[in-house]
Amino acid sequence: MFRHLKASMFVMQLVYLALGLALVFAPDMSARVLCYACGAALLAVGLLAVWRFAAARQERLLFAWFSLVYGVLFTVLGIFLLVQPDTVLTVLPAVFGVFVLLDSLGRIQNALELRRAGLVRWWGMLFFALLSVVLGVLILINPFAALTTTVRVIGAVLLIESVLGLACALYTSLVLRELEKAVRDAGDDLMEV
Repeated sequence: MFRHLKASMFVMQLVYLALGLALVFAPDMSARVLCYACGAALLAVGLLAVWRFAAARQERLLFAWFSLVYGVLFTVLGIFLLVQPDTVLTVLPAVFGVFVLLDSLGRIQNALELRRAGLVRWWGMLFFALLSVVLGVLILINPFAALTTTVRVIGAVLLIESVLGLACALYTSLVLRELEKAVRDAGDDLMEV
């Protein structure tokens, strides 16, 4: 279970790193490509959800209706992203800012859970999460005039976020390894008794 968690944390941070590099070095093209890719993905997920709802022969439970609603919303949002990428690019800083904030809030929660578990170095993860909060707020405030500059700053923040995330993932991996070792040692001690 922990190996799957560690692998997904590392993969997500590597995606941040690649996206950040693309946004820093090719801001105009990568932002537009990102809009089209997100639009296509949302459209596909939305149409799949609508198709699943229509194909279901069982009675329509509340969950199935939610699936239809989010399917229609994702479809409409996907079409909007594909048809109006320029409009989307104007709100891109706010979307990324909120995303970085939500990600960092999750890491603050993880740091506090490590503290409750009695681990000594929980404060390092908290520091990195609070730094991410500052970066997310910087994106939301958006003091930059040109969209290209904003996209480059978003890319730089994503690069920093990916490095911080990789550091947190590595730290979490080390903590989990220590916990697994402690559990094994405790099991060995019980077997000797």
